[in-house]
Amino acid sequence: MLTGTYPSAPSIRWNGSHCHIARTTGPPSERVIGVPQLSAIVMMLLAKAAEERYQTTAGLEADLQRCLTGMGGAPFYRLFPLGVHDVSDVF
Repeated sequence: MLTGTYPSAPSIRWNGSHCHIARTTGPPSERVIGVPQLSAIVMMLLAKAAEERYQTTAGLEADLQRCLTGMGGAPFYRLFPLGVHDVSDVF
């Protein structure tokens, strides 16, 4: 939705599942200018390894809220570290 295209478009030979597993996708900021932090959040959501993805919805929500707050103020392009509030209560 952010870029208007699929993260990895399947080719004629391979189906969509294989594309998701085998191919890495470029960040949305390569296709849409002005979304650096949202691009980083999307890439964290699309990470292949489970430990590199968000572990909690609270962590994702906190990053999206911080991104939304940054959009209203200046400068919008200020990046912040992702996953600071992404702490699982399960060991």
